[in-house]
Amino acid sequence: MGDFKVIIQGVYFRGNKKVQRTFPDWNDFIKECRIPNRGAAISNATKKKYQKICADFIWEQLGSTKIEGPVLIQYDCFEIDNGRDIGNIGFVDKIFCDALCHDVRTMADDNPNNIKGFAVIHHVDAENPRIEVTIRELKKR
Repeated sequence: MGDFKVIIQGVYFRGNKKVQRTFPDWNDFIKECRIPNRGAAISNATKKKYQKICADFIWEQLGSTKIEGPVLIQYDCFEIDNGRDIGNIGFVDKIFCDALCHDVRTMADDNPNNIKGFAVIHHVDAENPRIEVTIRELKKR
């Protein structure tokens, strides 16, 4: 049992008004899905793009580590301001868990048997936007 940490560093998304963010939020993703005749393809490409970014950071920082689960995951999201709702920022969980389980295969699956819950904590750091992910192993029952 232990804690595993992954830090997703940098700016990969520019929202409305050219605001720089580490990742898009749920509303940004929904907007892309609404593009006529191309929404589904664009939204899938967007998810895959950010999933690859997560996978690269996971692989770089955890390597071939295998986590058996069950776990709790905490996302400390360091945003440049207070401009986005916490629930929308939590979209990172879907992207990160898919990268963790399906791309890097650090965990076997992201179902409720393995991932018991997650928390999203908002912080402001205008100079260094990032997402710090802590994966905490729980006792098996």
